[in-house]
Amino acid sequence: MEEQVWSCDFCDMAVIELYSVIRFPMEGNEHIAVRREQTFISRVWPVREPCPLSQDAPDEVCDLFLEAG
Repeated sequence: MEEQVWSCDFCDMAVIELYSVIRFPMEGNEHIAVRREQTFISRVWPVREPCPLSQDAPDEVCDLFLEAG
């Protein structure tokens, strides 16, 4: 698990994200990674807000959206 902090050059807003990281060691030296794969897990901060639904969304979709939020 790895935490990354990103900062916007324009507004200076920071974002903290978690990634799962797999490191592939260099042949002959397991302490140096020659390649790595990272998979996004989630944004930690700021908390993501639910996207607003269209007024045209069916009631079934609105109910599911409210339950998930």
